[in-house]
Amino acid sequence: MQFAAPLLATTFLVTTAEAAVIRSISVQGNQLIPSQAIADFAGVILGENLAPADINAVLRRLYDSGMFENVDLRVSGSTLIITVVENPTVSIVAFEGNKEVKDEVLAAIVDSAARKPFNRLTAEADAQRISQYYAGKGYTGVTIRPVIIPVAEGRVNLVFEISEGQSVGVSRISFVGNNAVSDSKLRGVIETNEDGFLSFILGSDTIDSGKIARDIQRLDEFYKNRGYIDFEVLSATPELSEDRSTYYLTYSLNEGFKYRFGSSSVSSAVTGVDAADFEKFVRIREGKAYSAKDVRDVIEKIEAEAVKRGLPFLRVNPQFTKDEDNRTVSVDFELVNGRRVYVERIDIGGNTNTVERVIRRQFDFVEGDAFNPRKMAEAADKLRALGIFGNTSVTVREGSTPDKAIVDVEVEDIATGSVGFGAGYSSESGFNGSLNISERNFLGRGQVFQLDLSIAERANVLSFNFAEPALFGRDVYAGFGIYYRQVDRPESSYQTTNIGFEPSLAFPLGENSRLRLDYRLSLDEIRDVPATASPVILAEQGALLTSALGATLTYDRRNSTVEPTSGYVVSLEGEVAGLGGQVSYSKTVARAKGYLSFFDDNFILSGELEGGALISGASGTRITDRFFLGGQSFKGFANGGLGPRDTGTNDSLGGNFYSVARIQGSFPLGLPKDYGIYGGVFVEGGSVWGLDSPPPGIDDSLYWRASTGLSLFWSTPIGPLEFSYAFPLLYEPNDVTQNFSVSISTRF
Repeated sequence: MQFAAPLLATTFLVTTAEAAVIRSISVQGNQLIPSQAIADFAGVILGENLAPADINAVLRRLYDSGMFENVDLRVSGSTLIITVVENPTVSIVAFEGNKEVKDEVLAAIVDSAARKPFNRLTAEADAQRISQYYAGKGYTGVTIRPVIIPVAEGRVNLVFEISEGQSVGVSRISFVGNNAVSDSKLRGVIETNEDGFLSFILGSDTIDSGKIARDIQRLDEFYKNRGYIDFEVLSATPELSEDRSTYYLTYSLNEGFKYRFGSSSVSSAVTGVDAADFEKFVRIREGKAYSAKDVRDVIEKIEAEAVKRGLPFLRVNPQFTKDEDNRTVSVDFELVNGRRVYVERIDIGGNTNTVERVIRRQFDFVEGDAFNPRKMAEAADKLRALGIFGNTSVTVREGSTPDKAIVDVEVEDIATGSVGFGAGYSSESGFNGSLNISERNFLGRGQVFQLDLSIAERANVLSFNFAEPALFGRDVYAGFGIYYRQVDRPESSYQTTNIGFEPSLAFPLGENSRLRLDYRLSLDEIRDVPATASPVILAEQGALLTSALGATLTYDRRNSTVEPTSGYVVSLEGEVAGLGGQVSYSKTVARAKGYLSFFDDNFILSGELEGGALISGASGTRITDRFFLGGQSFKGFANGGLGPRDTGTNDSLGGNFYSVARIQGSFPLGLPKDYGIYGGVFVEGGSVWGLDSPPPGIDDSLYWRASTGLSLFWSTPIGPLEFSYAFPLLYEPNDVTQNFSVSISTRF
């Protein structure tokens, strides 16, 4: 640190030993700040006595303004003479030497800013804050040196010269006081990870105070969702090794005893509200391990029902009765009158690029509505889910009166545009390269556009997509896509070219249901068909215009759309072609998938049923419209490897009908969670069948196929990897089987 605090050395002379009556103020030495402003800062009232003891108060006020490097006070007769040396104005604040932390982050930490008076004490404090920030990120040996560079009379540049030192990883994470849960299990719960042999790919974790705070919260949720109602984290202590090369992180825990649910009930302390109307939402099984999440779920459901019944201020106050002898806890969900509080206003800040309406539309309430904490929490989740903000904070404070609340929303705009180059390999499309240009917050309006160019061994794609997630400010998704595709079908003797335009519209029908409407106008060409190809394909070659209207109804009751562990999702998709164009058919696809978890969500079991039917119109169906299975859609078989086939030419022809069932389980392999490596087992069964008018020699009958196998999943920052080895159990002689499949996508 190069600055020393300025000496508050001030000379003042009083012509008499008595207090002087100040009738005028004379300001000297000022060049930028008006004399009257300095006199106002002094706070001296003309015509009143100014005793020598009052001089310190005047002096302090002038220094506290932050605008002066030195101040001299002198009384001459009835005049107070103020002589100042002004602090220069900061022209710019810059950072040098920082590689791991961006300038924008550091600028938000410091108080010094352009167009403000320079203050040595403020600069010193800023340097200390930067140093503390680096220390919180696990950096040792950090030095910060604030440097002043004069640029013109009265102006300076303030530069913080930064030596970042060394980022020190965490080599050991230990837990003290855990008897019921192993260290390895708890390491999988927290966000901080130990260094390991894959750190060069996955990155190393350092000591991060924010991450440690989240770890404490995760541990608390983990235990309290598994019966340990009295659990607490006593401390989280990082220690630097003697050679300062690594950190040791120790969490001290108090598990307490494991409790199970006793009886659960609903009672009402609100006149006119019958507790029986809400008992159906209490679905907690007696004897089950206590779970704070189960209690929260009941509270949310009851309060949501109360809003529907016109009771926005009804609150649930859970009353717990612990039986320490039997280790049970009974819960009475007491209905009470909450304080009648209304939303006075929603204050939004930090959105330098995003327009305010994008933020406001995430709130299911407006000024004047009843304040509901649950809705505020839901709005905060929606803001974070947008993916266009960094730090997001939604808090509430008292308004102008006790019955009014002000909701403060603070967001941090982040870069949402990206240009990516990629390379990868898929067992279905071969090696591929891609260029992607995308923007998730176009013009700050929350709109999305994406331009993709993909060149592969057997497929070339150029597409552009644009989406407005909140048309007219409502929960209505609108978008469109334009595409050009060329695909070489290795499973059959033909290639395709598709040029299309697809607008879409989606909106909710209920709390868990959503309807999507699509229209497709495309020119679909079957080309480069050799004379030796199947007569079915020869008869279907050429370019036809398709005009089709589609609809998809989805009902989603999963507990998470990203990593579901329970619940189910059902969808019904229909498409009708023939509204113009040269092709007519109707296509229906139904899907249902459910999830179960076991052993503290370590083993996830999913079951899926899927089926479709294609009914031809006057034009008949084409190979580009029919269903295919294989590859990733049916492991154990090559893409298009099962179903109707011309055995003379070995061309896969697809089918008008298909059905498939899948059961898959995923589980950890005992490796640290940060490696992101999981194992899996699967069983699949199904078939593709049916053609309009198959020629002699082509069998389009229904034959069931089945396969089983093992999978290895590896989720890494460079992309998702999936390796599968399948064993076909049921198959036909002409099917094309495939044991090993891999899907890899590498971005750089």
